[in-house]
Amino acid sequence: MPVFPKPKFEFNYNLNDEKDNFDVYFTHHEIPAKAANEIDLATWNIANLGPQKRRDKDLKLIAHILSKFDIIAVQEVNTNLGHFNKVMQELGDKFDFRLTDSAGNSERLAVVYKKKVLAPRNLFGELDYNPNGKIVDGKYVVLPKKQKFKHKGKKYEVLFYNFNRNPFLSTWQVLGSSVSFLLANVHIYFGDDKADSAKFKNRVAEVFFLADWARHQQTAKKRENLYEQNVILIGDMNIPKMESDNPVYRALKRRGMEPSAFSTGAGTTIKEFTHYDQVVFTNKKLKVTLINKKPATVVDFDNFIFQDLWNRFDGDSKQLAKFKAWTKFAVSDHRPLFVRLKV
Repeated sequence: MPVFPKPKFEFNYNLNDEKDNFDVYFTHHEIPAKAANEIDLATWNIANLGPQKRRDKDLKLIAHILSKFDIIAVQEVNTNLGHFNKVMQELGDKFDFRLTDSAGNSERLAVVYKKKVLAPRNLFGELDYNPNGKIVDGKYVVLPKKQKFKHKGKKYEVLFYNFNRNPFLSTWQVLGSSVSFLLANVHIYFGDDKADSAKFKNRVAEVFFLADWARHQQTAKKRENLYEQNVILIGDMNIPKMESDNPVYRALKRRGMEPSAFSTGAGTTIKEFTHYDQVVFTNKKLKVTLINKKPATVVDFDNFIFQDLWNRFDGDSKQLAKFKAWTKFAVSDHRPLFVRLKV
């Protein structure tokens, strides 16, 4: 997405105070401490991590938020790894990472993990549409995959050529446990919300193909062709509303994918109530500990950090937009989302 400009006003917060403010989040939402047989799996789109002109203490605050989880699928890591490397340095030797090369919009996908909790397994790669080509009129061509969907009574045809940013596939072993899984870290193309536009169709097509691939992992007759059956789709799926009349949502659910219900009323973006970010399980063998009776928890950090700035603008809706602008610039416009896995 376009880089968020630095707000015209200055806000020099105290890093240690903001770390403490964030830590209150877990008490406020009554999130219990993890048991010995549980891990926290998160996803976070950290907007424009690289080109955005964040300060060192902004990156340290981002690292502090990341440190609360055991494994995190991260989206929007830029080609320029300078800021990502600083975040990892702040996390220290307890954490490590794996990431992709640069793709659409100069973005990488990454997975950050605690080394004492998880170990990488052997399968790492990108999910790519790679059918056999054909000779047509003397030329070798790769034919797109055709998909169809309905929206508000109209029928549309979708042609899938490939992902704008190939999902990042990585396999993991929980140390001291028999539990292993494959993460498909995704950042689905957004485009726009006009159902008859090519950009919208591209988004639907990506979700169709992702769901078809995930379903295949469960139904393939030759198990020896699969490295890992426990597949978790995770990341920014760019589905504004998890509602049955949304064709992108239906594209995900049509192959039995079931997005995780959220435990709070907060959306996964600061600007508006959306469900862009998701954790989707394709295998019931993976068990989740419910928090506040729901499997997935939105970490609304913006309700806890930068309280002095909030108080400065409280009571003035136009001025509160400045609070959101600062929060998006210094941290992100997306909130982390996590689930607690039983291992």
